[in-house]
Amino acid sequence: MDKLRNRKGGNIMEKYLGLEYEDLAEREQFIKDNADSIENMGYTKPIPSDQIEKLKETLADASIKKLEQEEAKKAAVQMYNEEIKGYKLTIKDAADKLKSKSTYVKEPCYKLIDQQTRQVGYYTKEGTLVYQRAARHDELQPNIFKLPQQKTGTDDK
Repeated sequence: MDKLRNRKGGNIMEKYLGLEYEDLAEREQFIKDNADSIENMGYTKPIPSDQIEKLKETLADASIKKLEQEEAKKAAVQMYNEEIKGYKLTIKDAADKLKSKSTYVKEPCYKLIDQQTRQVGYYTKEGTLVYQRAARHDELQPNIFKLPQQKTGTDDK
């Protein structure tokens, strides 16, 4: 008791009090009888070793489950990203076609050379001109089958 009363005089306080009482209820009563007042106060309390082991197990289990969930999430996100990528390509293709109101195709076209205008035209099977350009020199070379019919004097014309 003297140690409790001397604490106000500037002496260092004891780390533990009432250890001579084995029963916790008696120890609490001893401290309560010698206290100046009782106040609710927050403090850190050491965790018993058996609870520490349980906490370690809980932490390990939670860590494993978290990793499993993250892997599942990663796989799901990857799957959705692949699906979204397909939609993005479809959207881009449709938007490009709508924007140009046409589509790019590769199909046989018929090349016609106009010797008089010196132009080359490429036509679809429907007869639509799809490309026109100036004729190259080698395309303008006369050819016996392409020469226009001229009067020769031998055919009575």
